[in-house]
Amino acid sequence: MTRSPRNCSWTGSSPSTPRRDSGRNSSRVNSSSPHSPLPFFTYGICYRDVVTIDSNHLVTAVIHKSGHRTLRVALVADHGQVHELLHGKAVDTGLPHEWLQGTCLAVDLPPGANEACLIEALDSLAQAGALHWEVDS
Repeated sequence: MTRSPRNCSWTGSSPSTPRRDSGRNSSRVNSSSPHSPLPFFTYGICYRDVVTIDSNHLVTAVIHKSGHRTLRVALVADHGQVHELLHGKAVDTGLPHEWLQGTCLAVDLPPGANEACLIEALDSLAQAGALHWEVDS
């Protein structure tokens, strides 16, 4: 089950940029910085996917899915306590994750990842109106 944060200012830009390392006209979605490895706001593209890009450096197609998924969370209430709780859960999973301004969380879910304890926490917080969440693949 997923929750949609579409009413929480998700946009089409991403702090991650594809790098050309898979061939002449294709790129693997990697990070240009070790501090920004996840495609935060780009729907349909996940970490390590192979994409084609045009001469303007815009993604034109996904040519190979990596199997990774992106869990996105947008906090809408009581940021401090909710942030601390979710940060602890994310750290406990051992999954790569990052925060944007303390209110948006992205978690990389590689193939075989067990995100159950994180999802359980998200469900209860979403029902309380504290956040919106979704998983994109």
